[in-house]
Amino acid sequence: MALSVGWGAKRLRGNVTPSYMTHLFHGSNAKKPPLLGGSHPIKNLKDPHILEIANFAVSEHNKECKSNLIFQRLVGGKIGVVEGLEYHLIIEAKDGTKLSRYEAVVWEREWLNFRQLTSFKLLKKKEMPA
Repeated sequence: MALSVGWGAKRLRGNVTPSYMTHLFHGSNAKKPPLLGGSHPIKNLKDPHILEIANFAVSEHNKECKSNLIFQRLVGGKIGVVEGLEYHLIIEAKDGTKLSRYEAVVWEREWLNFRQLTSFKLLKKKEMPA
């Protein structure tokens, strides 16, 4: 069921709630909503919800791989719209004293209280954004 939410109603379809719409534009300064399946960069890397997602990614990776990474900071990322939100995050984390960058993908369907880590990989030097 689509929810009509002002000017975005024709562009976004699916299970859209008002709080979902709020998170859709985290730090994007977007004038138009993204198309379903589209993405936009995260401009506010200190947004509490985005940082919560990044910490979730590290925590889930630690559980799955029995590792002990410690989240340091969010370097960059983008948000995609795919039956919820898909966060592609570049995270710096420490493993002991070694600081490394990782690419994490988290799928969130906030209206269902659903969040899942779908990918977490160590970035090689040549893959790292500046």
